[in-house]
Amino acid sequence: GGGRREGADVLLRLPRPRLVFPNLIDRYVIRSFGFVFLLVAASGLSIYVIADLSEIIEDVIKNQVPRTVLFPYYRFLSLQIFYDIAPVLVLVTTLITFSLLSRSNEVTALKALGVSLFRLAVPAVAAAGAVFLLSAYLQTEVLPASNARVARLKDVIEARETPRTFRRADRQWLFGQGRYVYNYLRYDPRSESLQRLQVFEFDEQHGLVGRLFAQEATYDEASGRWLFDDGWARRFERSEVTDYTHFSAPRLVDYPETPEYFASEIKAPEQMDYDDLRDYIAELETSGQAVPELRVQLHNKIAYPVISLVMALVAFPFAFRLGRQGALYGIGLSVVLGIVFIGIYAFFSTLGETAALPPLVAVWSPNLLFSLLAVYLFLGVRT
Repeated sequence: GGGRREGADVLLRLPRPRLVFPNLIDRYVIRSFGFVFLLVAASGLSIYVIADLSEIIEDVIKNQVPRTVLFPYYRFLSLQIFYDIAPVLVLVTTLITFSLLSRSNEVTALKALGVSLFRLAVPAVAAAGAVFLLSAYLQTEVLPASNARVARLKDVIEARETPRTFRRADRQWLFGQGRYVYNYLRYDPRSESLQRLQVFEFDEQHGLVGRLFAQEATYDEASGRWLFDDGWARRFERSEVTDYTHFSAPRLVDYPETPEYFASEIKAPEQMDYDDLRDYIAELETSGQAVPELRVQLHNKIAYPVISLVMALVAFPFAFRLGRQGALYGIGLSVVLGIVFIGIYAFFSTLGETAALPPLVAVWSPNLLFSLLAVYLFLGVRT
């Protein structure tokens, strides 16, 4: 009888990717991302330091600034530089990392094994999240103190006298060049005006002999004097008041300090933490002043670190479409994307500072717009 030929069945089993984080692929992507990030960060910091040094080198040579001043200056300044360029660093790193993976066909191999691009992007998002957390920590715990130190060291480099002050976020005390002590709520460098100014005058024996208050004091360039508005003046002899004058019309008063002296003592928003700046704004608004530009700075303290995550999301669609075009193409593309984002961010910030938009909307709109753009572009990528 006829026999039936039986063939052997072959069963091929391919490994199924496990939904574990971080797995071997995740660690590989994170390691590649971290290596590229360190190189890009070192390059970015070097460029900024060289550019800054070229601006102050004349003062360094003229004033014979020692290394004990110059090195700490750049050590503290590098923290602010890193914070400022962190979103661009994430953007460049993401584009370079995945363009290198594509160039070596590793992205193609992973897709053939069933790993989607969404899953492949997870470790890079986690790395960008680490940069976001680091930026948030710097903003909250480090930069207010380090920026104040940078300002003092910059005064030493430029051989500029640093006014001796005691100050809180909501009050400014300034020892004048003569026998005067100034207390004011805020100095506005654009209008060269001081709000709620008090001037205490002392004699040679350090006794109080005069006190003058004004709701606003504006510097008059023509006369070289201060124009006090809505205030009063008292004169003292020992502990007794010898004269009191109230004035509601503007009054010219001669003091040795000029606007430049007060401008050098502005406590900038970057030298305050979130709580200090919030309390300072509340004090100003309670006194009847609208300060949308400070509101923008306040919301920036939260919104700016988030940009690192947004930049990673924006980079993914472009990174996966680069294919084998190489890292240099990715760097060029990242520069273009960075310039576009910075332009839009500056535009919306200006709208917030001029009260054309609510500060909260102005600060967060660029992040929202670019996040939506990233999602839209990612939908067109074959994952």
